[in-house]
Amino acid sequence: MLGLLLGSAALGYLAARAQGLDVVRRWREAAEAGEAPEEGLTDGLLVVLGGLLLALPGVISDGFGLLLLIPPVRRRAAARLRRKADTWMSSGSVKVR
Repeated sequence: MLGLLLGSAALGYLAARAQGLDVVRRWREAAEAGEAPEEGLTDGLLVVLGGLLLALPGVISDGFGLLLLIPPVRRRAAARLRRKADTWMSSGSVKVR
């Protein structure tokens, strides 16, 4: 059982690191080309969240963690979060000082 937990945590670390480095590489390429990155900060935060979920014990957290490390799923989740944030900001539910 402990081996499975440690294996899952190691897999989460390696996958999150690989995906995170890929996101940073694409940000750097876009910056060098003078363009806005296709993926924003939200994408990078979701990679970190995916890695953290994989490090937590449990099948459900591992499943969600793996899903967040799949680029198309992560982009869709990021787009949904951005839409939700826009809704919160425009409705006035979030007060920014």
